[in-house]
Amino acid sequence: MSTEFGEVVAKKLTKQLPKEEIGELISNFFKEQAMCTIATCKENIPRATPLECFAEGLTLYISADPGTKVENVKANQMVAIAMCNQIHPDWSGDNWKAHKSIQLVGKATLLEPNDPENLRAKKEVIKWQAFVKALCWDTSQPSRGWVIKVEPQ
Repeated sequence: MSTEFGEVVAKKLTKQLPKEEIGELISNFFKEQAMCTIATCKENIPRATPLECFAEGLTLYISADPGTKVENVKANQMVAIAMCNQIHPDWSGDNWKAHKSIQLVGKATLLEPNDPENLRAKKEVIKWQAFVKALCWDTSQPSRGWVIKVEPQ
């Protein structure tokens, strides 16, 4: 089965997409993914952490326990995000052409536990109760963690 990307590769076609269309493609890709890797840096020491992510348009929200990534964002708001879909290519056929990935640079904002935007993101974007239940965490405990909000630059 051919994909749009596979067809473009086969026909050697390229085209410049309007910014709105690119944003829509990226937003739709974000909605299909559950994981990303956020790369942070402090004092010239990088750290890349795979985490669950949740999209609202082009903005990503990441639930974050305290740790190196939070300390790094406090020191340096510029982050990189990498995200790719899950495929298992056999390399002999065409299924590798279904691979999609994105890398972006963004500005991270730490939303403190009692910040109204943190609470809104957990309720409306992250769907906190379902998220903690899926992780087998105690759903009776209130959410007290940070949220990292990443807006592409």
